[in-house]
Amino acid sequence: MDKFINWASADYYKKIEKKRRKTFGQIKVRVVPKRFQRFEYEGDYRYGDMHGKGKATFKDGRIYTGDFKNNRITGKGKMVYLRGKILEYEGGFKKGKFDGYGEVKYRNGESWKGWWKNNV
Repeated sequence: MDKFINWASADYYKKIEKKRRKTFGQIKVRVVPKRFQRFEYEGDYRYGDMHGKGKATFKDGRIYTGDFKNNRITGKGKMVYLRGKILEYEGGFKKGKFDGYGEVKYRNGESWKGWWKNNV
């Protein structure tokens, strides 16, 4: 299923929420939430939220594959970057930031494994 959801509009979101109040399953959407850049999401949803396993492709080219909880990148996953020093990060996330044990691979070939808290 392909759909376009504009979460910047609270009224539209409430309509979606009412329709999906008791629904679970998988969905493929192009999403424009207020706090995010435009991105595409394919994966599990619950009550109209990205929840469970999924894949998000962001406008800047980042690709995240892993766990979502209540519309947030939270749990285990992998983020691949097209720009910057970091090539990829695989490990724990909390509210979209590196959190827990994980490994960063840099473009220069170096890597670092360890514990993260709030991207640090």
